[in-house]
Amino acid sequence: MSISVGGWISWAEQRVGPGQKTNSGVNPVLGAFLHSAEGYANGLWSVLADVSPPLEQRVSWHLSNLIDGRLVQHYSLQAQCWHATAANTAYIGIEHEGKVPEEPTLTPAQIATTRRVIAEISQHYGWTPRRPTSATDLTATLYEHSEIVRWPGGKGSRCPSGRIPWDLILAGGDMTDEEKFLYTEAFKTLMR
Repeated sequence: MSISVGGWISWAEQRVGPGQKTNSGVNPVLGAFLHSAEGYANGLWSVLADVSPPLEQRVSWHLSNLIDGRLVQHYSLQAQCWHATAANTAYIGIEHEGKVPEEPTLTPAQIATTRRVIAEISQHYGWTPRRPTSATDLTATLYEHSEIVRWPGGKGSRCPSGRIPWDLILAGGDMTDEEKFLYTEAFKTLMR
């Protein structure tokens, strides 16, 4: 199994964040919030390591999906990280390296990694990957950060929506060579 009893993914690189940037409870992992990092790896590592801001301004997340598709794990999936205000205690946070407008959507490598990690986590924790069906749906398992406002006390962020290609992620399985080619060509077109 690729996820240990302690909530660590065997194929992810580990770059553990400071322990004081999580709550003390156990996360039941009811789903995941996918974020656009709006930055690159070195900046992400700096934000994650920074414990100087006031407590209410500190952020942490479980996984970073880098532009080249490498997955980096910072905390056990069972940790309650600070990435989605009202949902911190029950959902994991996945940051996707890159920012708008430079990377208007995820790279094919990031899509493949996101598909794999969602498939493995959902199987391990016993839920079905599902997007919300309405603006008030709290029963879905996959959200973007801007969708946190549907929870009482949920606060949006500068994390833009629209970078996560849900149709490709939820298609399941590995991307075919044709999908990779078409997606790469579409990505190049967006970058012109």
